[in-house]
Order: sequence, then C-alpha cells, then structure tokens
Amino acid sequence: MSILLLDEIEEDEFLYYGIKFKTYPEYKLIYKINQALNFSFCREEDLDVRSNQEIFCYSVYTMNISFEEMKVYLIKNKSHNKKIYIENSLFSHINTSNFLFQRFKNFNYILKLDINLTQPHQIPLSLQSAGLAITVQEIDLLENEKKRLVL
Repeated sequence: MSILLLDEIEEDEFLYYGIKFKTYPEYKLIYKINQALNFSFCREEDLDVRSNQEIFCYSVYTMNISFEEMKVYLIKNKSHNKKIYIENSLFSHINTSNFLFQRFKNFNYILKLDINLTQPHQIPLSLQSAGLAITVQEIDLLENEKKRLVL
C-alpha cells in the first residue's frame, strides 16, 4: 500500500470538476461510462490519504489519451467503508468513511484533467449529455487540497 504525503507539490496545471453521477455500484458506473462514451477508464491502485492518524482509501480510475500522451483521472470523493473495532462497547464495530474533499461532498467523483488537453471541457460535458451525470461543475481546489491528488 502506498501512502500519500500531503507535503508533496504538484507542479502541473490541471482542471478539476466535481461530478454527481446517478446512483450505480462503482463497477457498473465505470462500465456505463466506458460503453456510452467509448472511453477506457481502468481501475488503478487506490489513493491512500492519511487523516487524523487514519488512512482512508479512495478509488481511482484513469484513461489514457494516447494521441496527446495524457491521462484523465476520475477519483471517488468518498473513501471505502472501513470497520473500526471498539473494545468494551455495545457495538463491536462501526463502519466509517471520509470525504476526500469535505466541502465538495455533494459530488461523488472528482475529475482531474490536464489543462493542456485539446478540448478539456469536452469530457465532463459528454458525461452529462450521455445522461450519466446529474451535475457537472468546474471546481477550484485550494493548494492544500491539490496536494491530495498527486497521482
């Protein structure tokens, strides 16, 4: 498991979009995106972020745009459920998850695009026009938030 250190610096320029997709299981959503738009998103190693002495894992999907030699990233905004065991408690464990970006918790995915793509706005618009995304909105991440997405 790789652990992301939040003091790494990202030097490239990116555009970020918050996307709220229709409710599907994760695997089905990616399949529908790939089928409907002829995309090729593939699952990558989870993004692991340490927060308050805990490590939260977020799903990451990438798509290579070969003719431009760039990648597009689709990152789930909510971590995988994590069981926390509690001793001497009425309940032996609780399920917990965490948002990667709490202030954007109305979006279930973050789309990260290289600003040098020929038509970077075309990808998020196509997700909405295909009827898969309910909301697509360009978002401004703070510098400390961008550090979480060094991939």
